[in-house]
Amino acid sequence: MGFFTGIFVAVAGIVKTVVAAVKTVGTVFKILVTDPKFWEILKTIIDILKDLGIIENNEKPEEIGDKCKQAEEAGIDRTKFDKFEEYEKAIREFKLDPEKSKNTSPEEKLKYALGFYSMTLEEKYKIAFEDFAKLSKYLIRFDDFLRPCSKEIFDTFKEKDLPLGKIDDFFQKNLKMPEEIKVGNALVEAIQKKEPEKSRDEILDEFQEMKKAGE
Repeated sequence: MGFFTGIFVAVAGIVKTVVAAVKTVGTVFKILVTDPKFWEILKTIIDILKDLGIIENNEKPEEIGDKCKQAEEAGIDRTKFDKFEEYEKAIREFKLDPEKSKNTSPEEKLKYALGFYSMTLEEKYKIAFEDFAKLSKYLIRFDDFLRPCSKEIFDTFKEKDLPLGKIDDFFQKNLKMPEEIKVGNALVEAIQKKEPEKSRDEILDEFQEMKKAGE
């Protein structure tokens, strides 16, 4: 099993969790093999990474994924480097073979790109990709309310050293006091950074509706 194959197996499971949360599809086999919604959500997760600034505006994820795939085939992967920054530099400077690029599908390139960005989150930003995925499922499901505030949520939780996975626990009503209040306050603060006109009570009412929707 290649290095990125292992990552993608994990990513597939995470995307399955996201898919299940937005109630769009069934089994892992269906997602991986036949259902285009898998790739739609994969692309959405890439877009969220752009929103958060993990992917720079001028960067092309498919090109990064293509470089990761060709580099792995050339024997260059994360295991060959002591530091992630060294691997990152090697990938960005890798020269693509145009003929090989033509024979790689956009979906395959995105698969490798997501593996690369999952490592970026975990090794550069010290954020577990699973926690990011838990945030993503709410950004996708409640895209009219939470998605516009994604950067503020990401930054606020990072500033307060709160795992993004706590957002899932909050909306699933798995937290006890005073942790529930702490996480709720962080979410309110993040949303008000983006939308200062919204009152605390309005936001808390929205949270209650979101919790009911998840039941």
